[in-house]
Amino acid sequence: MKTPSTLSHMLIGTSMALTACASEAASNSQTSSAGAPANSEQTPARENVAGAAATPAPQAPAANSSNGSNGSTGTRTPTPTQTQTPAPAQSATPSASATQPKVDARTPFKDLPAECKGFEVAGLKESPGGKTLPNKCAPFHGLYNNPYAIRCVEADPSYKTQYPGDEFCILPPPAELGTQVHVGPEDHAKPGTYALAPGAEENTMYYVNSPNAEDHYYYRVNWRMRAGSHHMIINVSDTDRADGWAADLGGGAQSRNIGASGFETGGGSRSFGGSQRPDLDRPQGVLDVPPENVGIGAQLKAKQQFSFNLHHINTTQAPILREAWVNVWYMDKSEVTKEMRPLSASGSPVDVSIPAHQRTVLKYRCNVQGNSRIITMNGHRHAHTDRFAVWVQKQSGEEIRAYESFNWEDMPTYQYDSVSTNPVPDVTNKVDGASSGQLTLEKGDELYFLCDINNRLDVPLKFANEAIDGEMCILFGSYLGDTAPCSAGAQRIRE
Repeated sequence: MKTPSTLSHMLIGTSMALTACASEAASNSQTSSAGAPANSEQTPARENVAGAAATPAPQAPAANSSNGSNGSTGTRTPTPTQTQTPAPAQSATPSASATQPKVDARTPFKDLPAECKGFEVAGLKESPGGKTLPNKCAPFHGLYNNPYAIRCVEADPSYKTQYPGDEFCILPPPAELGTQVHVGPEDHAKPGTYALAPGAEENTMYYVNSPNAEDHYYYRVNWRMRAGSHHMIINVSDTDRADGWAADLGGGAQSRNIGASGFETGGGSRSFGGSQRPDLDRPQGVLDVPPENVGIGAQLKAKQQFSFNLHHINTTQAPILREAWVNVWYMDKSEVTKEMRPLSASGSPVDVSIPAHQRTVLKYRCNVQGNSRIITMNGHRHAHTDRFAVWVQKQSGEEIRAYESFNWEDMPTYQYDSVSTNPVPDVTNKVDGASSGQLTLEKGDELYFLCDINNRLDVPLKFANEAIDGEMCILFGSYLGDTAPCSAGAQRIRE
């Protein structure tokens, strides 16, 4: 991996290895005020309505508003967002007693009192799903207490590889309830090209077909990946191709560090979502499907072709493993009434040409052309972008601070519904957060996003999918509606 300056080493020394600290942030950033999960995808939680009012949107940052570096050598200290305490939850099952002991969600299942065990985890080969939490004495937790994503290390205490990130491996759904799409070796003792050497950086495509033999529909998804990944961005397509890394399928060197091509859709290709953290779920932070999202579904075709844009950086002194797991849970076709569509917006790649040691704030506006509701949002940027922000200017004059992120190594995805409660953003203290509740857009509204880029290198930055030597400023997400929020494109605002 190129290192044009000593400062690059310092930046990358902040450890791109995403840890359980980051995953706790992902699971805790959105919590429900009630923990009684539904028995199926289509039974909403009707007690958890987040009536949080929208907070004022941030103005474009002043010259010194967020120009500090988030990178430093040594171990990363959790941000206030990462240490946030989940909202209190009711008992996980209808039979739970008020006198039941309260146990931390991270308690290993083998150490739980008998009265706290929703079911026996040891020996499981599949994640059961359903309404019962494995730990009935703790609230739902996406990583530690989730019947849809039982961890391999809990089901099999002997599960251990030589690579970091064993804690993110999850068991697949039962074949009749869902499927798992896996990127990784069949034998961890023979990792082959899935291993990444110390100091190496790879950004390439991996192609694989889903195992399902019939067409299905889905809403609920669990994304997991081992430490060392900057992102996995997934598309599905109608064109079948051989399984494996693009570089191993005749793509050669040009299939590495592929720039923006991993983000493009079209020609039968469509977004499946993804993650910039080692664990992400939909729904996130809660077990129930939000009431207004009941009926949302997308089609998973038989033996669906998946393409994973995987970006890995190994900052350690030992090999790491490029491995990911995606659990897809089925819903009946008759239940699908709404289609969730992918959201993306970016400016011109030329905008990201930043001279050495120069700070540039890229600010964009989307003039909303039709009514829509945003379901999820996340920003995509690299090491030199100190702040990624999104806000909405309503025709009524109301401004909604929709998204704030200050740590490029731990990029959150927030969900906007009546159940999820997002952390409150704080620009002054550089605390990640988002608005809570439904986020609706109407024709005539304006959606803004910005990237505050501070090039610390001795050479210019370019638009490239390289964590240290390249930058990007892209808004991703999902929405409901016939017109994309940025269907007319994003216009750069120069001030």
